[in-house]
Amino acid sequence: MSMIPAVAKGLAAIAPTYYVTGNHEWAAGVVRELEPLLEQCGVTVLSNEYVMLERNGDRIALLGAEDSNGYADQKTVQELADQVRQEQGAVYEILLSHRNNHYEQYAQARVDLTLAGHAHGGLIRLPGTDGLVGPKRELFPQYTAGLYDLSYGQMVVSRGLGNQFPCFRLLNRPDVPLVVLG
Repeated sequence: MSMIPAVAKGLAAIAPTYYVTGNHEWAAGVVRELEPLLEQCGVTVLSNEYVMLERNGDRIALLGAEDSNGYADQKTVQELADQVRQEQGAVYEILLSHRNNHYEQYAQARVDLTLAGHAHGGLIRLPGTDGLVGPKRELFPQYTAGLYDLSYGQMVVSRGLGNQFPCFRLLNRPDVPLVVLG
């Protein structure tokens, strides 16, 4: 965790920065110390909650879903999206959620855009594939990197910056996607 303050402060100095948990933070047991540290560094932690972003009269709801390895009694993505609609009316919704493989939940909740990760780009990539090995060591995982059209909405999946031990990346450069809303 020694690199986290520098990265968090650097990102927060560039633009408003938001965080949702992933499975590794829960598995390592560091969530309770990580979230306050991120907040001290200027990062907004979204734990099954949302914030409204506004510019020139346009509004976007940014929803943050806790990873499914988290607390047992947490809100579902559907409940969070319903809360936004009840409190804010019809607005464009962007969901931050770690899990790329929960895409059916995101489409069912009718979220406009989901930003996810989890698959590390398929760990090993071969030309013409969406990754060779998934996070559960499954072959040819889906939705591992890039932009995907869902049955409702779209999902952008980052390959991320880290590695998943004991695997290494092959033909799979780390990335942080830039998403521009038009």
